[in-house]
Amino acid sequence: MRMNRPLTLETPMDLPDGMGGVRRQWRALGRLWGDVSAGTVREVSGVYRVSVRVRVRAVPEGSASRPMRGQRLRDGTRAFRIRAVTDEGENLICHAEEET
Repeated sequence: MRMNRPLTLETPMDLPDGMGGVRRQWRALGRLWGDVSAGTVREVSGVYRVSVRVRVRAVPEGSASRPMRGQRLRDGTRAFRIRAVTDEGENLICHAEEET
């Protein structure tokens, strides 16, 4: 597999909305090169969920650019919410779901 797709790693930030609630925004942490492969499609309450596997080069634990559960990877207008990350030595596999 070739990791030739530039992906932006983003982390969520909840900011006050001025009315007592919060508003979620995403802050870019950096760019990773990866490979995105489609997984399964399932329907939940009329909404289709597409799972994907994103392979990126391994990043040391504790580094701000290491993907974690709850963050997302952005590829242009597409966003992949990270559900889990597994370590395969030289690579990390981000098990994600495409946001629609």
